[in-house]
Amino acid sequence: MSRGHWTVLAILLLFAPDCAAAEAPNPAAVQLSQEFEELLARPDASIDIATGALLVAKEQYPDLVVETYLKQLDDLGAKLAGELTNAPTVKARLDALRKIVFEQEKFGLPKKDDAAAFLLSEVLKNRRGNCLGLSVLCLAIAERAGLKLFGVPVPSRLSGPGHLLVRYDDGTSRVNFDPTEQGATHPDDYYKELFKLAGADLKDGYILGNASRRDVLNLILVNLGGARVEDGRAAEAIPLLERAVKLKPNYAPALNNLGAARLECGDVAGAQAAYRDALKADPRTVGARLGLAAVALRQDKPDEAELEVMEALTVEPGNMQAKSLQANIHLARKEFRAAKMLLDEIANAAPKDVRARCNIGTALLAAGDFASAEAAFREAIGIDPAHSDAHFGLGEALRAVGRADEARAAYAEALKLDADHVPTRLAQAQVAKQAGRLKDAELAYRSVLKAQPTNFDAMLGLVDVLTQQKSYADAERVLTDAVKAHPNHPTVALMGGESKLRIGDFKGALEILERVLPRAPAEQKLLFKQRIAVCHGKLKNHAKALAVAEEILKDAPSDIVALRVAATASENLRQAAKAIEYYRKLLSLTPEDAAAKQALARLGAK
Repeated sequence: MSRGHWTVLAILLLFAPDCAAAEAPNPAAVQLSQEFEELLARPDASIDIATGALLVAKEQYPDLVVETYLKQLDDLGAKLAGELTNAPTVKARLDALRKIVFEQEKFGLPKKDDAAAFLLSEVLKNRRGNCLGLSVLCLAIAERAGLKLFGVPVPSRLSGPGHLLVRYDDGTSRVNFDPTEQGATHPDDYYKELFKLAGADLKDGYILGNASRRDVLNLILVNLGGARVEDGRAAEAIPLLERAVKLKPNYAPALNNLGAARLECGDVAGAQAAYRDALKADPRTVGARLGLAAVALRQDKPDEAELEVMEALTVEPGNMQAKSLQANIHLARKEFRAAKMLLDEIANAAPKDVRARCNIGTALLAAGDFASAEAAFREAIGIDPAHSDAHFGLGEALRAVGRADEARAAYAEALKLDADHVPTRLAQAQVAKQAGRLKDAELAYRSVLKAQPTNFDAMLGLVDVLTQQKSYADAERVLTDAVKAHPNHPTVALMGGESKLRIGDFKGALEILERVLPRAPAEQKLLFKQRIAVCHGKLKNHAKALAVAEEILKDAPSDIVALRVAATASENLRQAAKAIEYYRKLLSLTPEDAAAKQALARLGAK
């Protein structure tokens, strides 16, 4: 089953596997528990890694009973402690751990690297884990048996996830133990070569060093946050990633993932700040470069985006995500031939990469070459018939040329492969809305929100169809949820502000609009300022209303809303001459404005 969201552009998430939650979490459970915070407040040596890891897992699965899993770990720790009584050497001690974990309990690697692979509760439940999950398991068992193990982080210098292993270190002997290889004992140099580490990478002692317990818990937060971003739940990822950054302020992967989460939530300024902080912490953070390029593209600044991509390619010349982003830059410039050539190069370098073929199809769709797009998606399906994104893309290509029945069949196949495939559900909702089948559109949007409770497009689409159906109370509830989930997204803030204006909550509207105004893109700033000026006027903050209106009029001297607010505010401030000037200007643009005529008469002017 493929991922739910795809585009040509892929933003790199360092030290975060491509993963989705194994169970749907409670959308409200996005704040870390007080119990977890109290655990972190302890001295590092007294932090129980297992308890901390399970409390993080509880953020994903609110019904999780921590004590149940701690009992399992206590039993495994007791078993290891018994074996250690007859293990006089370091090798014998590590062999005892290896025997219990991998031979007797049969823990191993997962088939899919998702949240179930690194959260301790899921590792214990499934007997499967990735490097993070198995290492935390070994640390938890060893801690209970008195075996001196430490987590050893190895962020990769290449794109993609890094690694975590464990190390026995009693101050005299120091032996690496890799749980992903059933306890293989490789020297540090093996990992330096494998992950292309340089001397500068090892300078501060974190990479390939003995990690603190807080650092290990921090890695779990970073991974869970990254998983939520990848799974379309960026709003739920932000508290986890902000806590991770607070734990380790200069950890580039955490900052990079936070940037991706904020960007997904529409907080462009916040995303830029996080990406820049990631580059300050580590100038070779490719993901942050690509994130800044994505921001520049959103701001219609392809030249700036290109500079960031070139910096990324300087660090990693073969990075396919950077090359895919180059194709996006060509698309932004409407250089469709150049985009297609670049995507062909990527696809030829990976002939069996179904995603590369999907990216080509997406570029061709953007170029309006629907027949070639159809061929690309059919080629992708030929590589992997079970790839839901490819079937969805085929449906889009067919819909674009009016082959509605075939498009519906392609969408149905995508949903057969992945019942919660979000792009397909969104496409179905859009088709239904365009056809006037508002109830069908509502159901499709609600199905998206069942899979991804904070999906931006579904929330706004649902508000629209509910409003068209005159279900105003329901629309207001969804919009309120959208404002909570995406508090810094300009479009949501604008809609939320307008909603509060309609019901007379001018103070609430003003709070939302003023908070988000600095983050609003240039094309929306006028709309924000108009509504802010109106709010101040309604709240009788006439001086502020006039100041905002006059700021608008400097750039847009014929703006009707600003003229109306400026005239009313000037009159209320007893600035008659200025009020008359604004009312006359208003009447020159809207000659039938009865209120302006009455105001001029009231002021003794014609």
